[in-house]
Parts: sequence; structure tokens; C-alpha cells
Amino acid sequence: MAKRKTTVTCKVPDCTNFANTRELCRRHYAQLLRYGEVLERTVYDPNSYRIQGQVVFIDIYNVKRVHIKTIRADLEDLELLKTMKLTYSKPNDIVTTKPDKKGPNITLTRVLTKAKKDEIAHFLTDDRSDYRKQNLGVNEDRKHVNRHKKKLNKNNTSGHKGVSWSERYGGWLARLQKDGEVFDGGVFDDVRAAVRARKQLEAEHWDTE
Repeated sequence: MAKRKTTVTCKVPDCTNFANTRELCRRHYAQLLRYGEVLERTVYDPNSYRIQGQVVFIDIYNVKRVHIKTIRADLEDLELLKTMKLTYSKPNDIVTTKPDKKGPNITLTRVLTKAKKDEIAHFLTDDRSDYRKQNLGVNEDRKHVNRHKKKLNKNNTSGHKGVSWSERYGGWLARLQKDGEVFDGGVFDDVRAAVRARKQLEAEHWDTE
């Protein structure tokens, strides 16, 4: 009678994949071959969470897997946050996400406050790491947006290249196009923030040539 083969899981902690070579799953073995070591995390890993009472702390990493910011949010929003990949925009000191995989990044303040297109989501204090609802607000007064929109040309732009008003997302959209590829900078309530995001895209994709 043939002996049943015993399945072994990858030796990397918390990995539940079956081991393939050197007691590693295919994913971690590929990392070993490419980097000479098994990485603690990759750009594809979800954000890490820590719970303290009714507050959840979320660690955000950049594409180089370096920790760049920790934010906190209400524990009741944890399940929603787990469905998102959060990214950090350094020029504007804000966290963004992409609820719609085909759409642009949206500020986390808009997601958590469920702000409508004609509303502005914002922080109530200067602490831009605090995404708890007690530190978030929604402002229905869009007079400053209307002032900017009066300056738009017939193509509905902001007067800044790569920054335009999006009726679909209810904010200022920052984008850059290079060699047929479109780079998304996010959607912002403040046109100045969108301009800064556009300049950051230029620094990342034009100044590297």
C-alpha cells in the first residue's frame, strides 16, 4: 500500500501556503532566489493593523517596503479599512485609497466621512494622522471651489496643466501622461493640493530622465 505523502506548510511564520523547495512555498522561494533572502513584506502585502481599545493603528509602507507613516482610526472602521490598500501622499501629508480599482485615488477622509460630491471632507485639527471620526468633518460650503471653477477654460481645467475638476468624483483630479501611460495623483478637495500632487508626479516621472 502506497504511503500517503504528508503536506508541509511554508516555514515562514504566518504563511499557510504549501512548502515546495527548501521548506518554502513558491512565493517565498522566488524571493530567496531574487533577493537572497525572504522579505518581511512586499508591496502586495496588506497594511498591518494593531488594535488598542476602540482605536486601530495602521502602518503604511512605501513601494520600497519602508515604513513611512502610522495613522489611527476608529475600530468600527476596521473591516472597511481591511478591504483597502492605503497609500501616502507626502507632498499633501494625506492618505489615499482606491475604492474603485479603475478609478483614481480618493482621500481617506472622504471615504470615512462618506462625503458627497458637493461636500469637502477635512481634518478638524492639525493632527493629520488621526482619521477617527472625532477628528474628521464635512463642509458643505464650496465657495472656494466655485471661485476656482469660474477661472476654468472651455475644457474645464484648473489653469494648471494636469489638474482638472472631476464631476464624477467631486474633486480636483491630478494626472500626468507620459509615453502613453497615465499616472494618477489622486482626487482632492483643494485645487492647491491637486497642483502639489501633479508637481510630485512630475518630479517622479519627468525628473528621473
